[in-house]
Amino acid sequence: MKQAIKLGSILFVCGLIISGIAYLGHKQPFDPMTPIEESQANKEIITRKQFSKINATASSADVVIKQGQHYTVSYYGKKTHPVHARVKDGVLKITQMPVTYSKFNNFHIGNNSDDERFIITVPKGLTLSKIKGHVNNDLVINRVPVKEVTLNSNSGDINILNSAFNGGKIATASGNISIRRSSLFNTKLITQSGDIDLSQTSLIKGNSTLSSGNFSGHRLTITGHYTVTNQSGDNTIIKSKIDGAKLTTTSGSNKLKRRVSDGGSLKQMLDSPNVIFLKSISGNNTIK
Repeated sequence: MKQAIKLGSILFVCGLIISGIAYLGHKQPFDPMTPIEESQANKEIITRKQFSKINATASSADVVIKQGQHYTVSYYGKKTHPVHARVKDGVLKITQMPVTYSKFNNFHIGNNSDDERFIITVPKGLTLSKIKGHVNNDLVINRVPVKEVTLNSNSGDINILNSAFNGGKIATASGNISIRRSSLFNTKLITQSGDIDLSQTSLIKGNSTLSSGNFSGHRLTITGHYTVTNQSGDNTIIKSKIDGAKLTTTSGSNKLKRRVSDGGSLKQMLDSPNVIFLKSISGNNTIK
C-alpha cells in the first residue's frame, strides 16, 4: 500500500513538472495593453538618431512603436539572432535575419518569441511620414500619428492604439487586426485568416476585407463611404454613428436596427453622404 502511494506521488510530481515545462515552452498571447516589462529582458540600444520614416523587418521579434521622450531604438532578446539598424536620409531601417533551428533545439524552456522585442520610441508631438513594417509575429503602434502606413504580419496580430493614419494598408495572413481609440483616413484593412476588431475609432472612407473571420465595430464614427467585404464570417456594428447603411448576404441574415431579412439586402438612407456597406457571402450582417 505504501509503495503504491509512493509511486502515485512520484507520477503526480512528474506530471506537474512536465506540464510546467510545456507551459513555459509555449508562446503566450501578446497583450498590447499590458505594461512592457523592459527591465526583464536583455536590452541593447541600437540607435538614438532622429528619423521621420520607419522601415522594419523582423523574422522572430515583436515590434512595438510607441510615443516617448526621445528617439530610441532598443532590442530586447537573444543576441544570437542577427539584428541590424541604421538611419540614412531620415529613414530608420531595421532588419532581423531569419532564425533557423535545428531538430535538436526546437524545444526551449522559456517563452522564445515573447522574449524578443524591438521597441521604437518616437518623441511626443512628432508625425511620422511613413511606417513600413513586415513581421512574422506581433506589431503594435501606440500614440503615433503617421501619414502613410504599410503593415504586414505573417503569423501575428497587429494592434493599433491611440493613433491616426492618413492612408495606407494593414494586412495579416494569419492573425487579427485590433484598432482602438484611433482615426483612419482611406486605410485598407485586410485579413486572410483572422478577425478585425475596431473600437472607438473614426473611419473616413477606406475599406475592410476578410477571407475568413469576423468584423466587429463598437462606437465607430463613419465619414464618407466605408465598405466591409467578408467571404466567410459575420459583420457586426453596435453603438456607432451611422447615417446610411446597406447590408447584403448570400447565405445568412441581415439585421438593421429592428428590421430583419433572411439573405438578400437591407437598406437605409443610401443618399446620405456617410454610408457603410456590409457584405458577406457566408455570414450574418448586424447593425444595432
